[in-house]
Amino acid sequence: MKTKSSTKTLRLSILSTFISLLTITLTFGQPNSSQTYKIASIVIDAGHGGKDHGCQGIYSEEKHIVLDIALDFGEQLRRKYPNLNVVYTRTTDEFIELNERAKIANNCSADLFVSIHCNFFDVKEEIHGAETYVMGLHTADENLEVAKRENSSIIFEDDYEQNYEGYDPNSPLGHILLSMFQNVHLEQSIQIASYIQQDLKKIAHRHDRGVKQAGFLVLRKTAMPSVLVETGYLSNLSEEAFLHSEEGKKHIADALVQAFSKYKEQIEAQAAEEQRSFMASNQAIELEVSNLNQETKAVLVSEKVELEDIEIHSNQIKSDHPKIYIQVAASDTKLNTDGDKWKTLSDIWIKEENQMFKYLSFPNPSLAQAKKDLMQVRSNGFKDAFLVAYDGETKISISSFK
Repeated sequence: MKTKSSTKTLRLSILSTFISLLTITLTFGQPNSSQTYKIASIVIDAGHGGKDHGCQGIYSEEKHIVLDIALDFGEQLRRKYPNLNVVYTRTTDEFIELNERAKIANNCSADLFVSIHCNFFDVKEEIHGAETYVMGLHTADENLEVAKRENSSIIFEDDYEQNYEGYDPNSPLGHILLSMFQNVHLEQSIQIASYIQQDLKKIAHRHDRGVKQAGFLVLRKTAMPSVLVETGYLSNLSEEAFLHSEEGKKHIADALVQAFSKYKEQIEAQAAEEQRSFMASNQAIELEVSNLNQETKAVLVSEKVELEDIEIHSNQIKSDHPKIYIQVAASDTKLNTDGDKWKTLSDIWIKEENQMFKYLSFPNPSLAQAKKDLMQVRSNGFKDAFLVAYDGETKISISSFK
């Protein structure tokens, strides 16, 4: 039978252990203000080049037009953002293999990859306008034809069947399988693609053909948000004249700069807000630890406190309450979650929504705790993770959480 003294000792031990856990939570993975996420690097890819001419109009070639746009785009970014690392896949008329372009982006840990192209459609209709693609499933035959044309660049590569796991650019099945390749940065890619389309319409006065999905070899192995921009159709006489002109190419580059600026501002503002919330949460925990330490001292002096008198306020997860989740990935096909970084996640919920699989983790009714968990999840390798909220199966606004 336990004595009153041993019971008090046990209770004090429990309280001390709780304080220690709070202290560990406070200090583990705590970032400082200099660690706030910034977009530090972009890779600009001028499509085709060298022996790969791309599509051809009556008097112009895709490889030359897109190189001029890419160089102007990058030069403007360097002037506007001196600390931004701007990397080109090519700066001259040279042939670069498609998988090498993705490797360049991955090797410099780029935050964004933008591939620039011109389009062509061999039909009687006067098709015109700009469209921006992200990696994903073909939703129309026309999208498939664009992907097949851009992917056909691999025929200029040596041993392309070995480099691309037997991929056949002339096989419709090959393109369909490629289009199902995972893209954990799909939502961020769609976000920058939407800005690009908006500004190509506003600044370059291009007809908006929208954001689309298709399987592109140049995008399939990039480890960051990535888009492929079709700036216009060289099969259209008036559009070829615009894209061939110095004024037209500058308007396209100006639009890309504006879209990048919007994307950079939004992503960094969101990261800064999460950082401020994280620091505020830590200050609240510090105060709670201080208060609990004072309470422990009082217990040691009086030796009269009972465990049920010690009230520790915490947010208990209730299954019937709305929760905040951390979305770590989204894809139009199921992802392989066997990797080491996936093992750092808690209670993964794979939710099918809008023909996509969304991977949600760390359910929590506390906004402060969710923001703290988000910082740790990002440090574990999911750098594009963000917060979402659901009441059961229904998505709700995070603003309803205090």
